[in-house]
Amino acid sequence: MPRTERPLMVTACGHIVVANQGIISTARPEGRRDYQLLYVHSGLAYYMLHGKEQKLSAGQMIFYHPNEPQFYHYDSADTPDAYWIHFTGNDVPRELENLNLFSKRIYYPKSRDIFPQIFNTIIQELQQKKQYYYSIADSRFKELLCLMSREIAVHDEMGAPHTREIEQAVRLFHTHFDHPGSLAEYAASCNMSVCWFTQLFKRQLGVSPQQCLMNIRISRACELLASGSGVAEASEAIGYVDALYFSRIFKKHTGQTPSQYRKAALSRIPELPDF
Repeated sequence: MPRTERPLMVTACGHIVVANQGIISTARPEGRRDYQLLYVHSGLAYYMLHGKEQKLSAGQMIFYHPNEPQFYHYDSADTPDAYWIHFTGNDVPRELENLNLFSKRIYYPKSRDIFPQIFNTIIQELQQKKQYYYSIADSRFKELLCLMSREIAVHDEMGAPHTREIEQAVRLFHTHFDHPGSLAEYAASCNMSVCWFTQLFKRQLGVSPQQCLMNIRISRACELLASGSGVAEASEAIGYVDALYFSRIFKKHTGQTPSQYRKAALSRIPELPDF
């Protein structure tokens, strides 16, 4: 079972170098139960996010949230060198929000020389399992996130347009997904027109406000179904009174009906950590 005794905790960590293996791919249509951060140290890697393929280059990082579909691959022709880390905890959303790392999914820290060192330390601690190894691994991971957050804060101070307003809107999406307001209301809360709000939102997050909200609602429904909630209960919890309409929306976004997803999730064997 995932470790949840502290707010932010490392589950597993690893390093992959693809030299002569051709293409190595990972496909998890139902995602993972924990969070995942992938870091491209050198070369190129290809990740699907919000239904679109993203090509990540050296220095870029991508976050995946629980139950979010994961499809990514590495091609030896691009000489990729990447690190991955799985993490969980009893208050991960708040921890990431406090570090300004919850709303966006792709980051490009400029001062990245220290990141491989941190990842290697975490890997070593988890492999050797010496006294207090989990505490050391968790603290080094928190250090990595803090370094990322520091760079984002500096970038904001240099004038990234309306970053804080967009992130506030995303926080509202996460707290009011069951009774979402209109797009005009969210735009007004940021003192913007609907057109400008939508344009900035998509520029900063890569998806429209409507798609972001839908992703949040479907992700929450997946969590509820995987924990044993019924279809009608999950539908109502994310703001859909009509369970049949919810089922159509759910299948459109996941490829499965809620009942199929629930059955598969409840019968799933807990997966071992991998990249």
